[in-house]
Amino acid sequence: MKKENKIRLFLLVSAGCLLTALLAALFLFYARAGFGLRKIPDNSVCVINNMPVSDDEFNFYLEKNRSKIYQEFAGSGMADLSSSEFWDEDYLVSGKNPSEELKNAALDECVEARLIQSLALEKDLVTDIGYEAVLSSLSLENERRKEVHAAGGVIYGPVEYIPDIYYDYFMSNLYSDLLDQCGDEMWPVNESLLQKEYEEIKNTYFRIPDDIHIAVLTPKDSLSTETEISGPEDLLEKARRMLESGDSAEKTASELKLDLRSQAFLDKNRKADSGTMPELLSAAEQLEEGGTAYVTDASGNISLIQCTERTANGYQPFEEVKNVTKSLYHEKKLNSYLKQQKSSADIEWITNGEI
Repeated sequence: MKKENKIRLFLLVSAGCLLTALLAALFLFYARAGFGLRKIPDNSVCVINNMPVSDDEFNFYLEKNRSKIYQEFAGSGMADLSSSEFWDEDYLVSGKNPSEELKNAALDECVEARLIQSLALEKDLVTDIGYEAVLSSLSLENERRKEVHAAGGVIYGPVEYIPDIYYDYFMSNLYSDLLDQCGDEMWPVNESLLQKEYEEIKNTYFRIPDDIHIAVLTPKDSLSTETEISGPEDLLEKARRMLESGDSAEKTASELKLDLRSQAFLDKNRKADSGTMPELLSAAEQLEEGGTAYVTDASGNISLIQCTERTANGYQPFEEVKNVTKSLYHEKKLNSYLKQQKSSADIEWITNGEI
């Protein structure tokens, strides 16, 4: 009798363990996506941090990155870009496969999107996430835009979005909403921290453009090809050597019979100058006092310029840009968070309906 009880007990324990294992496996299958007992959708291609990614969404990121990857391989000079096998899985260029590089680039952006979406969901900025959930609101957004446009109102962007453009627009707004509505909560700041941040970034973001004065020397018969300045005896080359040896622009222009004019780029006129003289302004901004450079304008005419005076205008005051400094700090922290989370993201590919 005791032996029978032991056998019965053994069978009950074994059945219990088996049942537990089966329930665990069943729960893992249905709860893998983090949706309680919802099954992973059939059209999913991968699961990122328990969040499924549909084939439509992944294809969106593939197409978004295709041109970039193509240009990267084109820039290498090693790829046969006309080859019909370029996107094949076994096509290699210096050990790299374009198709695999495209897949990795798409996955990288897809992971970041999922991280932004899940954080927005956690902060109650959205009620659902994923490509399909976003596109479900597309028709409502398009109707709203059409009504505003018909009433003579102002809208930004197109009157009607196509799906891929709308998804990009939505994700951009979601990123901005996280910064605007959750930045203070996630990354609190004080006056001291902002002052320190301002000092670290002011040269990049808050430097007031210098006032720059240049001399512009041009042959009386305008040069129009680079070959004309390549010879050592060319007028502009002679002029450059004279300027760099210390001769004034006035003396140089007089001796070589060049046209000479002065041009000032002042901070207050920067926007207008960038529209009317973009090539000249861009070259002038790269020069220190006494420096010279050749400039070719939109018509192909070549001039020689020398920076004759450069005056620093300092930086925008901290109090004027304090809010911008805070926004940039929050953006830096959010990007750092996303980078950290991406490096440890759990990514599982689905093949033949299985992970």
